[in-house]
Amino acid sequence: MGHFIAEEKMFQHSRAVIDLLMKAYEQYKLAKSGRMVYCIGSEMGQEYFAAREYVNAKRLFESVAGLYRQEAWVTLLWVCLGYLKECARKLSLLKEYIEYSLEMAALPILSDLELEANTFQNEDAPAGPFSYSQRAKIHKEVIGILQGTTSDIPAQEGMSCLSVTESGPIFLEIDLVSPLRAVLLAYVAFHEQVVKTGGMTSFTLSLLTHLPLPMEINELEIQFNQLPCNFLVISEKRQASANTPETRNPRIQTVPDLELEPNKWKRLSFNVNAGLSGKLECLSVIARIGQHSTICCRAESPASREDLPLWKFEDRLETLPMRDGSLALFGQKVIQVEDPEPLVDVVLSASGPGFVGELFPVSVLVNSNGHAIHAGELKINIVDSKVGSMESPRETASTSLQPYHVELLIVQSNGEQLERVTRDEENFQRCSGILAVPFIDVGTSWSTQLFIKWHKPKVVTLFVSLGYQASQKIHLHKSLQLEGKIPITVSHRYMTPFRRDSLLLENVKKKLSSDIDVSLALNEANVLVVTARNFAEVPLRLISITVEEEDGSSCSVRQAREIYAGSLSVATADLEHYQAEPEAERGSITESDFSFLLMPNEAYRQIFSVRPSVASSALGVGTVCIRWKRDMESMKFFSQEKARDVSHFQPSVTINSPTVTTTQVKLSPVRVEKPPLVVSLECPSHALFGAPFTLALKIQNETTCLQEVRFSLVDSQSFLVSGAHSDTISILPYSSHILSYKLVPLASGLLQLPQVILTATRYSASFHPPPASTQLFVFPSNPHLKSGPFTSGLTIVNSR
Repeated sequence: MGHFIAEEKMFQHSRAVIDLLMKAYEQYKLAKSGRMVYCIGSEMGQEYFAAREYVNAKRLFESVAGLYRQEAWVTLLWVCLGYLKECARKLSLLKEYIEYSLEMAALPILSDLELEANTFQNEDAPAGPFSYSQRAKIHKEVIGILQGTTSDIPAQEGMSCLSVTESGPIFLEIDLVSPLRAVLLAYVAFHEQVVKTGGMTSFTLSLLTHLPLPMEINELEIQFNQLPCNFLVISEKRQASANTPETRNPRIQTVPDLELEPNKWKRLSFNVNAGLSGKLECLSVIARIGQHSTICCRAESPASREDLPLWKFEDRLETLPMRDGSLALFGQKVIQVEDPEPLVDVVLSASGPGFVGELFPVSVLVNSNGHAIHAGELKINIVDSKVGSMESPRETASTSLQPYHVELLIVQSNGEQLERVTRDEENFQRCSGILAVPFIDVGTSWSTQLFIKWHKPKVVTLFVSLGYQASQKIHLHKSLQLEGKIPITVSHRYMTPFRRDSLLLENVKKKLSSDIDVSLALNEANVLVVTARNFAEVPLRLISITVEEEDGSSCSVRQAREIYAGSLSVATADLEHYQAEPEAERGSITESDFSFLLMPNEAYRQIFSVRPSVASSALGVGTVCIRWKRDMESMKFFSQEKARDVSHFQPSVTINSPTVTTTQVKLSPVRVEKPPLVVSLECPSHALFGAPFTLALKIQNETTCLQEVRFSLVDSQSFLVSGAHSDTISILPYSSHILSYKLVPLASGLLQLPQVILTATRYSASFHPPPASTQLFVFPSNPHLKSGPFTSGLTIVNSR
């Protein structure tokens, strides 16, 4: 029998129980039974504690205590914290021992009478009985440890006792999620929302503890984000006992006492001097309990006050942290500190919207009215208005030049360029710079100009920050929203020569997969019409319209004549009456002999002759260059006439000599092919009523093959026609055939010539000349005419 008893004593019962509980733990975990998992974990922790495996027991109890705190299971949490407190003592963890003891003392157990209905009484657990008297016992013990009045705590066998010493101080931190918030709560509310720099403001500090007995605080330290505002708070009793000299220290303030009553707010009001501009925020309240014990409590705002999870279900009278109801509900621990009234003024002015491509001037004027400016510096920053963020230029890393949207050019008053900074729009969305400001005496001013260049239309905000030295460092901020708009829209189209049509096979095939939809005939003088329209809301002075050739050897572009269209479009007939002149007679338009005023929404059209000399599937023609500038005189008149709609165009900054801006638009590539057949219509420029004239169609074969062309004539009621009406003709390689008709006009006015339908049988393709090229004006009688540049050698000067 003794043998069996000895074996039973040597058997590790706790290990066997832990193995069984571990299996149950895994099964409940697979079943996702969360509360049972934590219940099994608590029992496993107790077995580890019995087996003196305190590390494993502490790990399990800490996990279980987290759930009990969250779901406010006070009775179970009491037992769990008791085990944690004993594990910390056995492991010689003084700080954890104090934290668990304080948390147990702050649990919501108000009196021992509540225990009569409580059937859960585990007096054998390390926590002891779940009662108010046990809370008070724990409170006296832990406060005595912090104050240094309690004897040392016995630790695990073979180790030294635990005590708070100078070499081992205690620092407890209570944040917004700490379980020690019931030990000490600190709410701070400023009485004002805004204060001037250097002004005095008041705030109220409210302290609350849920410990069962009063707690005496030696001193308080209130910390702000501005270090000069920090100060100490001590009681008058302690100041008298310490024999402190009566010399007044602004960083030490006294109050009658610093004793906190259980569940009762301690309200203290103080004044603080806001020394720096910006934000003044109370960060924390540090309570010193003993010489080497400190509790740092994070300051909270009454407006964001949240109830303690363990105390919000208790039947008790709840009071507000502040006597003032508005402060208790809306009080904030942050106050805005404004800059002192500036004695220096910064004025930003611009002349309305900016345009893409131009150097848009912005005037910066600095006036000194109250004191002189020393060591001044302008920090300039342009940001996207949608983003709205701004960084100091010194903090921005420089990047390589890449495509950007906005460019900043800083120029001094003498015109010297100081800095030109560009930034990658995709990464930074801003451009910035720094400009030194010279000494400015009282009553004087200094000005400079900034130039902003938009590369894409965008709304930006210009931030200018003036920093200078007076009695202290002063910063003055100004902003101006600017919009970059498109000044001129450019469009173009290609046209065939007047009354000369080429058969282009690519147009017949109609390749839908090709991105190029314009086909030109090889070695033919095609017509390019470039239209520039004033898209801005102010008058613009058009200087020149040119086309820079991409490759003059493969495609030549020559300037012809211009057509001003006003706010209307040019009729097709007017454009197609243009016939290319010899290059020697044509000449070019330069800035010296050409300048045109474009009012808003008016258009100007320029004609060019494009002659491609090589066949290509994608031939680059060139780039349209339009040189323009603001017309200030017309702009003033325009703003006076339409002041109701465009009053913002009255400039606050006078642009004496606006710079000439060049707008470039690359022409889309064209397809060039050699036409197999070319048809020319030859007829006089005008006719007389009843007088016969000859209409000839010249068909040219540009290939090495025999071409067959089928033609048919459609009669017209306005003309009497003599000639072949339908037939099929054969044209030898590199030769031509002429179809000749005699026509007699039967009416007067602008008439449509009889239509001749030509079909190339080899390609099954017909010619479709534009209607304007087959129109002819018939005079009722013989007019007086003389030679001119527009009607193919004829211009009407008098008509009777």
